[in-house]
Amino acid sequence: MRCPYLIEENVADGSVEFGQTNSLNGAQWANAFTTALRTGNAHWWEPAKHRFRSENLILLTQDGRTVLVVPRDMASTFLRRGFYPAR
Repeated sequence: MRCPYLIEENVADGSVEFGQTNSLNGAQWANAFTTALRTGNAHWWEPAKHRFRSENLILLTQDGRTVLVVPRDMASTFLRRGFYPAR
């Protein structure tokens, strides 16, 4: 099943490492990437505060198909609007 990811614009300009040196098929890559977003540290520039951030990201969904990727401090806003943690 295809699952589009919507990533907050500053986070999307950043990076996340998921330590794979082997070739991965599409499903394996998506699984490794999703795990890295949840458990690894993503790194990105936050222009409003003129600093770099490094933290785990929160994956949310509202329809079970689209995944919203946001920093922890933005998650509560979306949870109040009917989003819930993505699996």
